[in-house]
Amino acid sequence: MTTNWKDYEFSYKQRMKGIALELRAMIDESSSFAVDEFGRDPLLNAREKVLLILVKEIFRLDNRKTAYLLHLLGIEKDISYKIV
Repeated sequence: MTTNWKDYEFSYKQRMKGIALELRAMIDESSSFAVDEFGRDPLLNAREKVLLILVKEIFRLDNRKTAYLLHLLGIEKDISYKIV
């Protein structure tokens, strides 16, 4: 049995696009529920926090490695790994 790699690659690419769209929708929806009423002003907004937590859990990273990835994720703030 042979695999048609062209079709496989195309379907894989389509699935990844679909996953990215679903992930963005989930991040937008979940961050819309966040309310910052008490305490000092947060260093990250709700959308950034959700993105960090999802990336941390999906790739099974520790807090330090996740904090180092901030710039790759498009978050231009320098925060401590303790905030993650």
